[in-house]
Amino acid sequence: MRLPGLSVAPVVRAIEVKGNDLWVDSLSALDTKRIFYARAWRVSTGPATGLIDAPYYRARYEKLVLDTSTGLAQADGLTLTPTMSTPEFALRKAQSVPRMVVQIPQLRLAGLDYGLLAREGNLVAGLLELRNPRFQVTSNANYPQPARPSSVTPEQLQKLPFRLNVALARIVNFNFRSAEIVKGGSVPGIFTLTRFNASITHLTNVPAVAAAHPSIGRVSGWLQDKCLVEGVFRFNLRDPQGGHSFTGSFGPAPFAILNSVSEPAAFIRFDKGRVERILCKVQFTKQGANGTLWARYSDLKVSLLKKKPGPDKKNLLTRAGSLLTNTFIVRDNNPRKPSQRLEPGPVQIDRDLRYSVFRVWRVAVVDGMLSSFGVPEVIADKVE
Repeated sequence: MRLPGLSVAPVVRAIEVKGNDLWVDSLSALDTKRIFYARAWRVSTGPATGLIDAPYYRARYEKLVLDTSTGLAQADGLTLTPTMSTPEFALRKAQSVPRMVVQIPQLRLAGLDYGLLAREGNLVAGLLELRNPRFQVTSNANYPQPARPSSVTPEQLQKLPFRLNVALARIVNFNFRSAEIVKGGSVPGIFTLTRFNASITHLTNVPAVAAAHPSIGRVSGWLQDKCLVEGVFRFNLRDPQGGHSFTGSFGPAPFAILNSVSEPAAFIRFDKGRVERILCKVQFTKQGANGTLWARYSDLKVSLLKKKPGPDKKNLLTRAGSLLTNTFIVRDNNPRKPSQRLEPGPVQIDRDLRYSVFRVWRVAVVDGMLSSFGVPEVIADKVE
């Protein structure tokens, strides 16, 4: 089925609709045990496509099942794909807007209250589950900065045109990859979060429920596929400041996992060293992030790299700079001696609402780590 004349240009195939005990009259319309005059509905379709933010993205799913008798809503093979290459995307947008690729093999709602959804437009369910999602973002800061706030932020969830109340939300085996070219750069910095799992209780924007039961998300995953991260998010979707917090731990891992970000952004390489464990506690709002990070590590050594491309990334000047940095600036061990306390790494960053919440999370972690290492703020700002 095609629906011409719409900007999304939807195409849906293999539609099948079954209604149970359908009775069209005024009494059936008022019966709360019925949904659109029927005791139950089952809707299934084959593949469907449509444009999102036309003409930049094409959305697709392979299969959809809606069953009011069981409270099931499931979509398989969900994808969001750019319709053009990265350079063309940036040129057409004429600004530094992230280009996204999204894949969700399965999205499932269980215990969905179809009656409430049909009568009041509210989404109430027992379970929301995303299995094996993948999210890739590329951006180039050499283009003009975006004029509008990002849509991937906690504050945007407050603008949902319906009430949301999900008892449990699960994300299973999420993989995220960011490739960002900083202003003045030409090589993207690569940041990844893989094998990420999350379990979130009371995902809601209903004021009474949110006040009584703040949302809590327990998460685990791997930074750069080599550093285990575990922690707890706490948030309230009704908070106008977009407030949320994270308390967790990282490690162990080699410092070298930062090189894919630090080399193209700040021309600094981590040559040696290993993190044993990092503990952090950070509070996020619309204004920024504040908190503290404690990193226990040893044998840290860095190299400064020359900015001009070439097979040899070092010259006499950068070698001298590396020697001075390692001798007088960078803290090679934390604690410096076994009997001493850990030097904390303060996290204090401003937030740019034009960028997604993923960016501020990443910047907060990197900021705390680098300040704990003793890296000067002028260098740390470039790495972030």
